[in-house]
Amino acid sequence: MVRLFIAIPLPHEIKLQINEIAEKLKKRLPNLGGARWVGEENWHLTVTFLGYQPEKEVPVIEKSIEALSRNSFRVDFDQVIFGPPGTTSRMIWLTTTKESSKIIDLLKKDLEEQLIKNGVRWQRETRPYLGHLTLVRFHEKSKINPDKVIEESLFGFKAVSLDLMRSELSRSGPVYTKISGIDYKG
Repeated sequence: MVRLFIAIPLPHEIKLQINEIAEKLKKRLPNLGGARWVGEENWHLTVTFLGYQPEKEVPVIEKSIEALSRNSFRVDFDQVIFGPPGTTSRMIWLTTTKESSKIIDLLKKDLEEQLIKNGVRWQRETRPYLGHLTLVRFHEKSKINPDKVIEESLFGFKAVSLDLMRSELSRSGPVYTKISGIDYKG
C-alpha cells in the first residue's frame, strides 16, 4: 500500500515569495508553541487526497490523470489565515483566491470523475474546495481565533503540471515524492 495524493506543484520563484512571507510570519508570531513550520520541499496545492492505495492502482490513477484537459491555468494566492476556517485552528494556511479555488475545484471534479470511471476507491472530500498551502502545523489545537486573517498578499503563477505524489509519514514529518505527472500546454 502506498499513501497518495494528486497536487499542483509550485514553481521555484513562487516558493521564494512564499518563503519571504514565512520569514515575516516567524518574526510576527514568534510564540507559536507546539508549532512546526512546513519546509518548502513540501509546499504544493493538493487537488485530491487518495489515502492508502494498493501499488497495482498506481497505473490506473496515472491513466485517470492522463485523461484530463492539458490547458494551463492561473493560480493566485490572497491571504494567510489560521485554518481550517470556522474550526479550532490546527494550521496556518496561504489560501488561493475564490476564483482560483473555483478553477481548481473544476479540475478536482474532472479528476475524480476519471478516477471513479477507472474504478479507483478513496474517501472523497465533500466540503467545498478551498485552495491552500500549509505553512504551519500545530501539535495541539490552537486557541487562536480561526477566522482571523493574518496577512493579505496577492501573487500567483501559471500551473504547468499536475503530479501524482507519494506521501511517507515519519517522525520528522511527511516526505513527498513525485511518482508521475502531466504537463499543461500554454
